[in-house]
Amino acid sequence: AAAEAARGSKADLRSADWWSHGVPKAPVSQTAARNAARNTAIMHAVDLAAWTPERLRQLCRDRGLAAPPAGASVADILDVVRSGSLARRESPEARRVLGGWLGAHDNFRAFARSLGDDVQRVSDAVEAARMPLPEAAARVRAVSDNLGRINGALHGHGGWEERTVFAFLEREFPTFAPFNAKLTAEHGDSHELSDEVQAHVALWCGAPTADTRRLRRVEALLREFSDDLHRHLECEEDCVVPLMTNLDAGQVARFNAMMDEGKGGGGGCGGGAASGGCGSGGASGGCGGGGRSRGGGGG
Repeated sequence: AAAEAARGSKADLRSADWWSHGVPKAPVSQTAARNAARNTAIMHAVDLAAWTPERLRQLCRDRGLAAPPAGASVADILDVVRSGSLARRESPEARRVLGGWLGAHDNFRAFARSLGDDVQRVSDAVEAARMPLPEAAARVRAVSDNLGRINGALHGHGGWEERTVFAFLEREFPTFAPFNAKLTAEHGDSHELSDEVQAHVALWCGAPTADTRRLRRVEALLREFSDDLHRHLECEEDCVVPLMTNLDAGQVARFNAMMDEGKGGGGGCGGGAASGGCGSGGASGGCGGGGRSRGGGGG
C-alpha cells in the first residue's frame, strides 16, 4: 500500500514541468498530494490506524492550518494537512536533491537491467554460432567489469544517503529509524551474488565453449541482481519522498543548513555526480569509473 501511495508523488518530482532550475513551476496534483499525504501518515505512525481524526486535527492546529469539518475522513484531513504544508512551506534545495536522487535511481535501474540483457545476447549468439568464442568471452568479461562498476557506484551512492538524507530523516522523524536500519543493511546485500557471477565468468571465459549453461546461470543471477535492486530503490523512494516533500519550516531550515555545510553531493549522489549520474563523473549509464569494487548492494 505504501508503494502504491508514493507513485504519484514520485512521478511529479520526475516531470519536466515540476523541475525547472530547482524551483517548481506548477503545484503538485491533487492525486500526488493525496498519495504523499497518506504515505506520510504511514511513515509517521507505521500504522495508518494510529492516525485518528482527532490526532490529525491536532496536527492541523499545530501547523496553523484550518481545522477540517466535523465528520471528515482521515483521508480528507490528510489532504488538508498535505495541501496546507505545500502551500506554506517549500524547500527548493530538498526538491533539487530529490530530483537528482530519483534520476540517479532511474539510471541505476536501467544500467542493472542492461547487464542481464547483454549476457542473454551473447548466449543466444553463441548457441546460434553467430559469434566467435573469443569475442563472446570478451563481451562477458565486460559485463562482469560493469557489474563491479555499478556496485562501486552504488556503494558511494548508498554512503551519501546514509550520511545525509537518511541521517537527517532519522533525526527529524524517529519512526524512520527501523526503515533506515533496513535500507542501510541492504546496501551490502549484493556481495555474494556478485562473487558467484564473477566465479562463473572466470570459469567460462577461461575456456569458452558452445555450452552456454554457465552463461545462462550468469544471466539469471544478473536478473536477480536487477530485481533486488529495483525493489530496494522502490522501498527507499516510498519511504523518503513523502517525508522530504512534507517538511515544516524548521526542518527545511535544518536540511538547508546541512547541505550548506557540504555534507551532501549535488544531484543526490556521492562524488559530485551530475544529475542522474553516480560515482565518479557519472555518465549516461548512471555509473562512473570506480573499478571492480563489489561493495554496496542498493543505492
